[in-house]
Amino acid sequence: MGEVLSLSHDNPLIIVGEYHGNPGSLAFYDREGFCALSIYITVLEAPSNYPKRSKSFPLIDGDNELVPLINDIVVPEDSISSNLLSLIISGNQLDFKEGENELFSLRMKSYKVFEVDEECC
Repeated sequence: MGEVLSLSHDNPLIIVGEYHGNPGSLAFYDREGFCALSIYITVLEAPSNYPKRSKSFPLIDGDNELVPLINDIVVPEDSISSNLLSLIISGNQLDFKEGENELFSLRMKSYKVFEVDEECC
């Protein structure tokens, strides 16, 4: 895991775990390599297309209590988010969009916020 984190070059990292061959979890690592959040998911809608490559940070918005935490992990303080890519978290649904086009949706089954001394996943 240390090698994977070193390849992120001090950028946040999201690792997708699998369950029976499908995406089953998302583990969010901050810039220091600390696993801050783990979300257990199911796929609601599979991707029909994939986003264009972008160096800008996604817009993270919604009414879920995880929005500020995920925003803190993924988007650096001094950066400006782009509306090109967005993650909208409402209730237990995560919607990934490119502009107005929905890329895919995930249902959040459960999540855990980790303290510094806890082991992730």
